[in-house]
Amino acid sequence: MNVDPERSTALFRIFQEILTNDDTSVHDVAKLISTDAAITAKLLQLVNSAFFRLARRITGIEQAVSHLGFGAIRNLVLSAEVFSRWPGRDPKCALHIDKLQLHVHQVAAAARSLVAGTPKADDAMLAGLLHDIGYWILSNECQAELTGSVALAISEKIPLYEAETRIIGASHAQVGAYLLGLWGLPYPVIEAVAHHHTPRSVPQAEFDPLAAVAVAHALLPEDDTAAFEAPVPPDSKVDAQYLTAVNSCFDWAEAESRVAASQISNEE
Repeated sequence: MNVDPERSTALFRIFQEILTNDDTSVHDVAKLISTDAAITAKLLQLVNSAFFRLARRITGIEQAVSHLGFGAIRNLVLSAEVFSRWPGRDPKCALHIDKLQLHVHQVAAAARSLVAGTPKADDAMLAGLLHDIGYWILSNECQAELTGSVALAISEKIPLYEAETRIIGASHAQVGAYLLGLWGLPYPVIEAVAHHHTPRSVPQAEFDPLAAVAVAHALLPEDDTAAFEAPVPPDSKVDAQYLTAVNSCFDWAEAESRVAASQISNEE
């Protein structure tokens, strides 16, 4: 089911307003969600997916909102807003948007699994969903420069984000973080998007959304370079030592187990 871009934008703005109101109730959120058939369908699909492993099926919107919480609902509406605006496959563009969308959903599920049951879970999932949003801008506004960045990365065997910085003046990660800052998203999400290719450049005293996205990137079989037709060199990934540096409460084997479990199909 397709999401109307103009309607999803309006819904997202309203959502931002009501979630800042301390008096907002589950009923208020459910009522707003029910005004959009596409968002409602996505909500019920998500809450009944293998991702949450519920004992019984949920069919009511208010019950789904109550179970998922406002943070997850915010993520759902925002992802609908973002992905409804991503362009289709343009033969002149070096980027496969459909492959990139699959990648970001895999990262979101993996990042959330690494901090499941903690207050960081919603921000980690949102950071995963949005970590490559900079490509949305570059594929729309800077196709030639993005194609040139791919060529430079291949010819000099450097990570694509470095090539983007040299040609465009900023990487997709930095461009995406700037946009999310304008949108007023939480700082941990912005930080994770800005540094998901360079997590070691940020002092981290705990396992936060940035760490979750970085580890998810390291453990998934493919990263965002798989969205390009050309053989773009992969960037370096974090490893078990990184978990120690960020004071993770679990080891690399446990991280591998959580990420693998997160990639269960969301369709039952």
